[in-house]
Amino acid sequence: MKPSSNKPTHLRPTVFGLLSLLAILLFLMPTTAESSGKAKSSSGKSWLLEELQTKCIELDSITIGKGEEFFAKECAVSSFEHIGKVENDDYYVAFYCVIENTADEEDSCASADKYSVEKNYAIAVFKQKHDSKTAELVIKRLTTDYGEDEGGLPFESVKIITIPCGTTLQIISRYRKYYNMETFYIRNGKLDKKISFNGLWANSDKLIPAKERQYGWEATEPDLETMTITAMMAQKNDPPCCQSGPDYIFNLKCTGNRIFIDSLKKVDRSEER
Repeated sequence: MKPSSNKPTHLRPTVFGLLSLLAILLFLMPTTAESSGKAKSSSGKSWLLEELQTKCIELDSITIGKGEEFFAKECAVSSFEHIGKVENDDYYVAFYCVIENTADEEDSCASADKYSVEKNYAIAVFKQKHDSKTAELVIKRLTTDYGEDEGGLPFESVKIITIPCGTTLQIISRYRKYYNMETFYIRNGKLDKKISFNGLWANSDKLIPAKERQYGWEATEPDLETMTITAMMAQKNDPPCCQSGPDYIFNLKCTGNRIFIDSLKKVDRSEER
């Protein structure tokens, strides 16, 4: 005969009782996202749009909290903007402020300069499908994705721009002389091929007369909204900072995922004034 337990019957643990207790504890326990002020995602890929306006999402290689084991002590949404509509889907960008643990004690997102690396440390682009309350992540980037040796390039702008070859998403980072532009086509609701500027200047010297470029010249970054680049020619006695002209407008053309110079036009600065 099996010996009976000395415990009262009503105190004996059962599998059903243990599972019930575990379910209650899990229900009452705050999730990591809630306790850290991060936006929740039931699927891991989509969030309520209203949450994204005030809460950080998970950012690669960044853990938020107090202590040496954490990368940063604070993350906050610097701004949240609607950047356009493509194929009936709305696109939004969130700029994130991240204050590293190595920063001074008094440093915070509230006190950071709006153009600083800290205030524009990361961005995330989201897509909201028609009539949906949630938005899914399209792409996210950190400043250290570009120019890590310079401490990272703060994000300047994120735009949706339509060019002759299609609609694009453009991400621009800039700090003093350092600049980066990353551009993708948007097709069928997804980011498609990345636009390449390799070989952009291959035939520029052939287009500009040798006499006018003999003292050097400087060009602006490509402007995909106008599909142009402005080039300023230097004269013999010009200081390094300032090219006195003449100026040229390079007209850009796209073929597939490549952008190249198609033609140019000389510009008289007196006409511009």
